[in-house]
Amino acid sequence: PEHGSVPSLASTLQQQLADALTAALPEAGTADPLLRRSDRADFQANGILALAKKLKGNPRELAGQVTAALPAGGLIKDIEVSGPGFLNITLTDRAILETLAARAADGEGRLGVPLRPDAGKTVIDYAQPNVAKEMHV
Repeated sequence: PEHGSVPSLASTLQQQLADALTAALPEAGTADPLLRRSDRADFQANGILALAKKLKGNPRELAGQVTAALPAGGLIKDIEVSGPGFLNITLTDRAILETLAARAADGEGRLGVPLRPDAGKTVIDYAQPNVAKEMHV
């Protein structure tokens, strides 16, 4: 991470899932697990279904291989293969608390968000929200 930044749980989990996908299917190369927030767990990984379709494999079987390739303990409390090959992922309370504590302890007072002096201007567009879509920036 950059100076003064705290890696997000989502970015850490995204990297672990990408590494597990590569370990389970090295012939697929670098694959995006398509990690999203979920109403069934903390996160859901949807990329396994598309990858299995592309490689003409069984998505539930691939999801099981990815689950087996994930590091034990630490970040993930529970992982469940759901539907045709989605992964529902619940994080440990400890991982959440450690991330929050690291953000609160940020000596720069930015809660772990790095300064980007090279970024220039940031434009924020406040638009009317669409209740049919997830809020995002």
